[in-house]
Amino acid sequence: PYSLTLKAYNHLNLNASITSVLGNLSLYAGFGNATSSSSINIGNNVSVFLVSGSLIANATAEITQTAASGNGTIGAFQISGTSSFIAGGNVTLSSTLNKFTGAVDVNATSGLVLVNNLTATLGNISAGSSGVNIATAEGSAGSIALAAGKTMTSSGPMVFNANGAGCVSVAGIVGNATINSVTAGGAITLGNASTGVLTLGNGSTTSAVVGVAGSAGQASGQVNITGSSIVLNSPILAAGGGILLNATNGTVTTGANGTITTTAQTNSGSSSGNIVVNATSDITLKALTTTGADNSAGPASNAAPIVITSTGGNVTIGAATASGGNTQNLSYSSNGGNAANIVIEAGASKTITLNGNLSSIGGGNLSISGVAQGLGGLIWVKSAAILNQNTLVTTGVTTG
Repeated sequence: PYSLTLKAYNHLNLNASITSVLGNLSLYAGFGNATSSSSINIGNNVSVFLVSGSLIANATAEITQTAASGNGTIGAFQISGTSSFIAGGNVTLSSTLNKFTGAVDVNATSGLVLVNNLTATLGNISAGSSGVNIATAEGSAGSIALAAGKTMTSSGPMVFNANGAGCVSVAGIVGNATINSVTAGGAITLGNASTGVLTLGNGSTTSAVVGVAGSAGQASGQVNITGSSIVLNSPILAAGGGILLNATNGTVTTGANGTITTTAQTNSGSSSGNIVVNATSDITLKALTTTGADNSAGPASNAAPIVITSTGGNVTIGAATASGGNTQNLSYSSNGGNAANIVIEAGASKTITLNGNLSSIGGGNLSISGVAQGLGGLIWVKSAAILNQNTLVTTGVTTG
């Protein structure tokens, strides 16, 4: 099949659509002009449609889909094969009409903005201080997936937003990284054994990681976060999905707003997700909550376990609550939810510092007396404990 190559000594402005059934397309700006600052600009109403071919775009400066103006619409890529973008500045592919079917590789000196109207399959991604912002378009239910064996590096913050029930799977993060925001209804995977220090959030009360409940209240997906150390500066909020933080060679620390909550959506009937935190050194956590969801239309939801383990360091923890949800349903068959276990363990000869209460109380029916209360859980503080304040450790009046 034939291919098309467009080479510009300076800027390359694409103002007409290109369609190819079989061929590939290559775009170059600043070709043969290494000292230039030349951009590739995709104009309004421009469509680049490669039915089975691949795309290469290489610019000494920016690669941009020009924002819509007047009666125009932002241009769009529809690429069935692989896509490769290399830029001496930003790569900005912000059209919600983009459809990259094959893997997308990006090497951007500054930053990357990518929107895809289906699952975004990523090859190798490298960005500078402007960071990485990748989303799947509204209504696509698309996931964001860094392909197996591929890597992502960025000296700037990362943001991932998967639409609907889409997942975010970005395991191959290399080196240290800051992730300001991740949102998904499906499973979320960040980092692996090769990842350095992961910093989550910018310190605000806006959640760094959000697991979104399904339209019918289904629990959000499992969240797995792995780094050599983990710094949680902003909340993690899941709607019934479990949370795993795994520091492979260091600490887990939290800022003032670094809380973790996994309570499912009210009236959903879904159980909460568990919270598991592992580290080889010290663990410092704020409030942890896996309380079962309340329900006004039926039985309340169960809580989920909280398990904190350091193999070689001290553990400091704020309040931990794994109590069952309450119901307000006017039915004797509507019980409160069961509580769950809280287990905390420090390394050998290390200590646990409690800066809040530990509660694992079965939920009740708040509208009818005499309805069975949910079971309490087990609370096990497995290492020597230091109390910095009056502290309540309770499993309530039912078995626990």
